[in-house]
Amino acid sequence: GLAGMLYGWALQIDREGVAAHLLSYSFLGWNAIALAGLGRRLGSLNAGLLGAAMFLLIPVVAVYSLMTTIELVWGFFLLMSFSALLSAAEAPEGDSNRRAWLVSSGAFLGFAMASKYLAWFLPPAFVAGWLALRKREGGLGLSLREAGVVLAVGGALLLPWILKNALHYGNPIYPYFHEYISPASAIQPGWRYVGSDAAYEFSKLGLSGYLKAYFTAP
Repeated sequence: GLAGMLYGWALQIDREGVAAHLLSYSFLGWNAIALAGLGRRLGSLNAGLLGAAMFLLIPVVAVYSLMTTIELVWGFFLLMSFSALLSAAEAPEGDSNRRAWLVSSGAFLGFAMASKYLAWFLPPAFVAGWLALRKREGGLGLSLREAGVVLAVGGALLLPWILKNALHYGNPIYPYFHEYISPASAIQPGWRYVGSDAAYEFSKLGLSGYLKAYFTAP
């Protein structure tokens, strides 16, 4: 995904992976800054700073910060998308800044979806939230067209990654369900080569195999 591409570029600078790790580690700070900014936008910088401090003190966050991983990256993109969406809602209707914030929100949404499949659940959640709040006083106040801008921009930025997977792996959602979508592919998911019984069941049984693998694999 997108985060992996960024780390790949960093490896061109430093083959030992130090630059890639520092890039990953930097998102610890970027998330803290985004949380502080979100608190300020919602009316309390102190609350934002407290939220940032609490985030930094979460043990699993500390663990991920020591790894070159995508978790902090897509978390940052989610925060930025949400913050930009709030900025759009606060801007007057017809204001050029309002549209710019909508595009920014959609762009960060697309970056998140291009980084991790879990982010693909965000558009349905966004639509559900928009439907629930569209007529409620104090809601986001976005029109159908404005909500469509966010989704369209996000989808447009996700599309290249779907096409890349389809062309390279023969499966737009690789590695999931790869054995069914492209069983004859010479490229198979890594779990096919792990060797544990749980990993084998993951590849053969789909969701049930995944859950068993998650709780039983070493």
